[in-house]
Order: sequence, then C-alpha cells, then structure tokens
Amino acid sequence: MGWQSPHAKLKEVIKPSVMIIKFSEEVEWDSLDNQPVRLAIVLAVPDTDAATEHLKLLSQISRQLMHEEFREGIVNSSSKEEIIKLFESV
Repeated sequence: MGWQSPHAKLKEVIKPSVMIIKFSEEVEWDSLDNQPVRLAIVLAVPDTDAATEHLKLLSQISRQLMHEEFREGIVNSSSKEEIIKLFESV
C-alpha cells in the first residue's frame, strides 16, 4: 500500500495538527513508490516557525511508520479513537 503525506503551513492554523485520512478506495497519487494510496497523513502547522514544527512532526511520525505494528494499527483501526490512542501511545 502506498503512503503519502500532504502538509499545510497556514497562518490560519493555531496549533500543529495531524490528520489521518482513510479512503474507501485506492486513490492514484504521486507517491514515491508509484502505488495508489488508501491512507494519507496530513500535517497542518502554523505558518510562523512552520519549518521547525513541520520537521519535528514529520520526523516523529516517520520514525513510528518504520514500525510495522504502528502502520498496521493505523490501517486496521476501525475508529478515530483507536488511531488517537495509537498516536498517544508513542
């Protein structure tokens, strides 16, 4: 399964946020592995000092995505509460 992480740096964003989008069907995306995606991780950070926040969040999430258990937990979750607990556990 392909993964993609679109990001937004906006002055309207008050605090850094992470959103998980699970598509009901595979979506063609310009992913690194040229595979369609079923899941996207979106980072939204304030435009002020955005580079630092963006890189910090991206680094933390990327480290967790290296663990199969974490990836499978996101993919197999059936509710937003399960995903929140998964992220809070790390």
